[in-house]
Amino acid sequence: MAPPNSHDLDATATQEVVAPPTVEPLRAATPPLVVDGLEDAREQMPKLVPGTSIEALICSYSWPCEQALRIAMCESTMGQNPDAYADWNPNKGAFQIWEGHLPYLARVAGITNLLDDAQNVEAAWILSEEGTTWHRWACQP
Repeated sequence: MAPPNSHDLDATATQEVVAPPTVEPLRAATPPLVVDGLEDAREQMPKLVPGTSIEALICSYSWPCEQALRIAMCESTMGQNPDAYADWNPNKGAFQIWEGHLPYLARVAGITNLLDDAQNVEAAWILSEEGTTWHRWACQP
């Protein structure tokens, strides 16, 4: 079969967006996820409330976990910096996602609240192209 001509292609076709993994709610007894090679960074990380570990949420995605943890730690002290959630701040949540990305994120993934940790991490996963590029962040892994 011959390759399609340009006039055969649908002009309205869009790039397929791969859905992020489904994340089950964490149980209170779930220990924090241990990541090899991050002992020094882990010592600097704030203690998180059991059952709400943003580390586990971040590492549940199919991206380089260590890199994503470094970005979130640098951008917002792993979501513990209150300025990361301030109304006046145009960069929102653990990954400090610029609110200007929200229309795109809403369209491709239904993300409407960048202050919600689960949606913020999903937004970072999308904007980092599944962890293959971090050029949108001031902090680098």
